Amino acid sequence: MQTSKFPNRFGFVPRALAIAALALLPVIAQSQTLAPDDDHAGEVARVDGLWCGRGFLSGTSLSLARHDHEFEGMLTRGDRNRSVDGRIEGLVLRTSAASAGRAGELVLRLEGDQLRIVTAGGPLALAQGMAFARASGSGC
Repeated sequence: MQTSKFPNRFGFVPRALAIAALALLPVIAQSQTLAPDDDHAGEVARVDGLWCGRGFLSGTSLSLARHDHEFEGMLTRGDRNRSVDGRIEGLVLRTSAASAGRAGELVLRLEGDQLRIVTAGGPLALAQGMAFARASGSGC
């Protein structure tokens, strides 16, 4: 029986390609999720007001004020508050490095009456994909 210096004719190359593709997934995902929202270029998300956490974020509120292409606000859970500020790029809100601090950048996307967490660092990393719904009254 003849043996080859490669594990098999097709095994080595596909495995190497699969490993390379898996290594690139975080880079591809980050470039897609963090890219400015080209579909809504020139449009500025209407995010003023109170937003109430849903699901995993229940008990969390986000109060926002928009100023042209910038926003500022307060993220509140129980007796803990975190001030946030940043830029609005189409329908995407991205916190500034200064307000992100140790918690890391928070990126939200307006989807109808919901603000969905696209990426988050720190304690909110587990909430990626979760959403805040626009409050129907003065409280959550």
